[in-house]
Amino acid sequence: MHIIINSAASVSFDDSLHDSINMNYMGSMRMFDLGKSTKNLVAYCHVSTAYVNCNLPYDSMIEEEIYNKDQDVERLISKYINMSPLEIREKQTEILNGYPNTYTFTKAMTERSILKKRGDMPCCILRPAMVGCSMKEPFPGWVDTIAAMGAPMFFGGIGVYGYALTPKGNGADAIDVVTVD
Repeated sequence: MHIIINSAASVSFDDSLHDSINMNYMGSMRMFDLGKSTKNLVAYCHVSTAYVNCNLPYDSMIEEEIYNKDQDVERLISKYINMSPLEIREKQTEILNGYPNTYTFTKAMTERSILKKRGDMPCCILRPAMVGCSMKEPFPGWVDTIAAMGAPMFFGGIGVYGYALTPKGNGADAIDVVTVD
């Protein structure tokens, strides 16, 4: 029985578009291709982000689906990879098309490619809001970044702050965090 979980990504919100494409899109697609070539694959799981549709209007109803699924992602990725850093800097707002950063943009592009290429491959996409430290592996509490949930965990752990104010009622005070392992 073979299961592949692709959870690797650069969770830096200020990576250049080239770096984010290389790590978040190309890296994920290489793992996806490995899954496609695996005999007896039971499941391929791609870990994305809950913010993959953050480019949609603030007051819109966002469904659990992949939007813009007919977009020719491979053509766009090829185009962006071949642009100079200066061209990208000049056109980045247009390229990101409502996404606040290269991370959420490349995660959305990856989901679209997976949907287009999956065929009959058994796969799923998980969209956690935040990924926190490990529960067990490589050891309890392990984290390698202070991005996303790592920052409040780190600063809380060293005593910089001891609590966070949250809205009350209807479950709004719950934090949506999954462990990295």
